[in-house]
Amino acid sequence: MAKKFIINDVKFLSEPDRRNRIARLFLFIDNRDSLSVIFKQSLSDKIQETTDKDILARFARDFAGLKFLNGSDINHSIPKFLGVSQSFRFILLEDLGDTHISLVDSLTKSDPDKAMAALKRFTKSLAHFHMSSYGRLGEYDELLVSAHPNRETLEDRIK
Repeated sequence: MAKKFIINDVKFLSEPDRRNRIARLFLFIDNRDSLSVIFKQSLSDKIQETTDKDILARFARDFAGLKFLNGSDINHSIPKFLGVSQSFRFILLEDLGDTHISLVDSLTKSDPDKAMAALKRFTKSLAHFHMSSYGRLGEYDELLVSAHPNRETLEDRIK
């Protein structure tokens, strides 16, 4: 029997003028248990002109990247991929909680020690992502094609 999920509450995490809508959805499961998930939706960019093709391309890259990382052996916190709606351009992800260390905040404040620590965490994470994805470009491309069959290829971009 399928579980019944009901949205009990919503907390928006992104500002209204962003090109992605990010929210924490608080769900009831079968009217007993509760959990929260992260909702990420690709929208038009209010500052730049965007077409549906642009929005789909951004959504497809997010989808492919998250699905790809879920199939990787990375020793960092990667949220579990829970669901997707291509027609509404949204992804549902595991909620990893409120603890978030912003790279941007660490680099734009006036504390050089925090900035260096943030850069070290970032480069370590990036190295792990590269190691786990080495030799798997075809797998990523298959995921990208499944979300956006008419995507711009590398050859298209070079032209």
